Amino acid sequence: MNSGLLSFYLKKTDGAEFKEHLSDHIETALNNSNRLSDSRIVMLARNIMKNIDFEQLLRLAIIFHDSGKAFFQQNLKKLKSGETYLSFAGHEFVSAIIADMFVKELSSETMHEVYLAVPFSILYHHHAMNPHLREEQKLTYVCKIALENYSRYSDELKNTLEKFLEESEHEAFAKCIERLRLERQNILSPTYLRHILKRKLDKAFIKECRPAFQKLAFLLLDSLIVCDYIAAQKRGAGVSSTFSKAVQIFYNLWFSR
Repeated sequence: MNSGLLSFYLKKTDGAEFKEHLSDHIETALNNSNRLSDSRIVMLARNIMKNIDFEQLLRLAIIFHDSGKAFFQQNLKKLKSGETYLSFAGHEFVSAIIADMFVKELSSETMHEVYLAVPFSILYHHHAMNPHLREEQKLTYVCKIALENYSRYSDELKNTLEKFLEESEHEAFAKCIERLRLERQNILSPTYLRHILKRKLDKAFIKECRPAFQKLAFLLLDSLIVCDYIAAQKRGAGVSSTFSKAVQIFYNLWFSR
């Protein structure tokens, strides 16, 4: 299962190309969450908040976490070594906007705060990677790229993500894409990202939140990081590091029964 949208691209100086399609990355990451039923992490989520469908929250976070990459398909850069690659730096900001628009359409008023954990986890799933640099220097550039490429790639993104969404979620996603089309000049902007979306999510889960909501949001964030990282490692042999070992330990411990 794949579309033309890429989530990874690297061209070596000898002409060899390495690429991963967005749909393949999503599918691999979703497969990493298939063993969640009755797992320790689901049991922990239920202890935090009764009757919560943590599996659904993680499924949606995985589906949307790289959605912003759709608009970076022409953003080729060159390394000093001469290798060419697609840069997706800052894609998480656009992904969080799309996820936020989607959960607005999908969730009821009583459940909306819970569903906000999805865009929260997406916004911060690369936070450890030079957060101040990514935010302060990238927002204007990222929004410019998203605006320039929205019309070109929005339909392909819609078709790609619908393959993973449940049929009952298609209408909400269609409304999300249409709203972004109509209001993209205002929504895909540094002002909206910094002063509306980020402020809303930080208020909900960091500054004024109830402890249960905060615990759930950070549990979802950790789970998304783990599923995303393990899926990315499967592009190749991967490099063993302290972080990769910690990710695998977390996965083995919490994603098992």
